[in-house]
Amino acid sequence: ASSRIQDAVPLCAGDLDEVRLASTIVDCREKAHSAAFLIDLESVRLQYDRFRKSMPLVSPYYAVKCNSDHGVLTHLARLGCGFEVASQSELLLANSILRQFGKRKIERAGGNARVLFSHPVKPVSAIQAALDASTPLLAVAFDSMEELRKIVLVA
Repeated sequence: ASSRIQDAVPLCAGDLDEVRLASTIVDCREKAHSAAFLIDLESVRLQYDRFRKSMPLVSPYYAVKCNSDHGVLTHLARLGCGFEVASQSELLLANSILRQFGKRKIERAGGNARVLFSHPVKPVSAIQAALDASTPLLAVAFDSMEELRKIVLVA
């Protein structure tokens, strides 16, 4: 399940104080009765920049199934990263995040902040939902003639 952005607790800006960090995690854990998720978004940006610099002709697509945290996905979208989705729920999540930015902002971010729907066997209903949602810059991959027929049928 993806977390909501309002559940995010900014822990620090700058140097990390381990005692304060541990205390904040324990407090959040006790209040929310759930697991803690800790990520350094600056490290995400640095790795993204490293990837882009190493392979400037490659457009990165982040697999939403790897981490569907709203804050992480929003951060990646701001950087210009695209999203690879394999389900209707992942598609809707990526779509909602990209809609925050609008098409012009996406294009200014490098034009590659789009969605690649690439599950090898997509239900017709999921393909239809993708088209109905007017997903910004949607691409649908297919691995077989049967998948291509489904895409053509819906499109």
